[in-house]
Amino acid sequence: MINTEFNNHLKKPAALNLLLQMIPIPMSILSAILTSKVVAYAVEGSVQAVLRYALLLLAVIILQRGLSLWLEISFSKMLSQALHKCKILLYKGFLSQPQHVLYASQTGNSLERFNDDFNTVTNKTISFYPSFCVGALQTLAYFIFLSIHNLQIGLILLAISVFQIIPPIIIKKYMQVNYDNCRDVEAELTDMVIEGFHGFETIQLFGLQKWWFDRFVKLHKKYSKVGSSSIYTINAQHVLNALTSNLLKYGTYGIVGLFVLKSFIPVELGIQIIALSGGLYSAVNLLFDLIPQFSVAQIATNRMNDWFSHKPSCLTPSTDTTETLSLSHVFFSYSDKSVIHDCCISFSPSKVYKLMGANGCGKSTLLKLLAGLLTCQSGEINIGNAMEDSDTSIDYLLYLPQDDYSFSLSPQEFFQMAIPEKIETALAFTKSFGLSDKQIEDTLLSDLSGGERKKVYLSFAFAVDPVYLLLDEPTNSLDQEGRIILTKLIQNRKNGAIIVSHSNEIDDAIDCTLTLHEGNITYESIK
Repeated sequence: MINTEFNNHLKKPAALNLLLQMIPIPMSILSAILTSKVVAYAVEGSVQAVLRYALLLLAVIILQRGLSLWLEISFSKMLSQALHKCKILLYKGFLSQPQHVLYASQTGNSLERFNDDFNTVTNKTISFYPSFCVGALQTLAYFIFLSIHNLQIGLILLAISVFQIIPPIIIKKYMQVNYDNCRDVEAELTDMVIEGFHGFETIQLFGLQKWWFDRFVKLHKKYSKVGSSSIYTINAQHVLNALTSNLLKYGTYGIVGLFVLKSFIPVELGIQIIALSGGLYSAVNLLFDLIPQFSVAQIATNRMNDWFSHKPSCLTPSTDTTETLSLSHVFFSYSDKSVIHDCCISFSPSKVYKLMGANGCGKSTLLKLLAGLLTCQSGEINIGNAMEDSDTSIDYLLYLPQDDYSFSLSPQEFFQMAIPEKIETALAFTKSFGLSDKQIEDTLLSDLSGGERKKVYLSFAFAVDPVYLLLDEPTNSLDQEGRIILTKLIQNRKNGAIIVSHSNEIDDAIDCTLTLHEGNITYESIK
């Protein structure tokens, strides 16, 4: 799992954090001893002894702060590098998933895992485990020190410190539920904000502002409700902790005072006990506070692992030696609407197919199934022997959707990064489509018109020259000359193509027509 790979990079900063948190343990014991000496000699009126031990106490404090500062700087540098490497691992892992997983990913849901879940999972290794170890060692060290001087006092303080377990046990369940609910609602809010950002022109043009804001307000109320629950839980924890802390502090004063009055322990030891009791209680409280934190971290770990545990694609390698692409009893539906119904069809790698049908009948869905962007509910899609890591190679199958992506790259830079070995071929195709050198070399894809951008992606596709070329409405945005050139390029290809189009201008390049109606496909050979 991905979080196991994180641990390989987080071990060193976690160890340094453990060392950083362990420094105060011996220092606090030494400070308690020196403080008791200062008080004892002050009572006796020994000025020189008071100054001597006070200066020694000051030196210990300065040494601790200086050493901690040096380690904190080293820890911060090491942690920053480790988190950067983990973030790269996360992005690589996400982008290495099968196409149907990436296609189905929701922006808000993905951002929650990239941010909150990532931080929680890495904190488990960097912070929670070192803190737990330090809490246990600190508790043990203080208990041993106190018990050496008076076992009865050590046992009493340890026993009453256990009362601090009550707040974490009460709030553990609520923190788990609130974390999960907050992540889900925040993901919905993010998706809605992005939807509004990309569609603000349409929203304003058709007067849909009230509709969008009403939806946003409704979702925000849901988030506020979940957030309020989290706030109540946190505040309740603070109140319970404060109440428990006060009971322990004043209870300790009373117990130590009673022991001193009864002459069971000397005043100097009583001062040491009071000075160390706060550290003992804090250490035990840290252990108990980590109980709900570990529970939340486990939820984040499960969410992260589930994110990378995906349903296998229905794409399977072909059992024969040919490069035939075929569908075998494939079913696909959106909710209750059946789009592809028991589809069985084979595509020859040397023929060009035109897929037709009414709007919304499932033509684009069929191409996405073939491309591996969608996974069928049942059946299999058999592909050639170009299978690689559960995805098809673009040399075997290349899909161009209706909408072309607007990267901040020039066409030449895009070709150089995507297909460096075929860049000259791609550039030749762009020039055949009539694009100028300035458009190819200096203009960003995002700044090209829709038709110009379409020509760039078509040039990319024909340069790759896959066994199967899947084109969804390739004539959209193209001018008349561009459509003529596209038809000639399809005719000159020796490999196969499956094209969704309402235009008749590419019919000269078509070998067969497929008509999709009510989930069923009818086949007709033209040549």
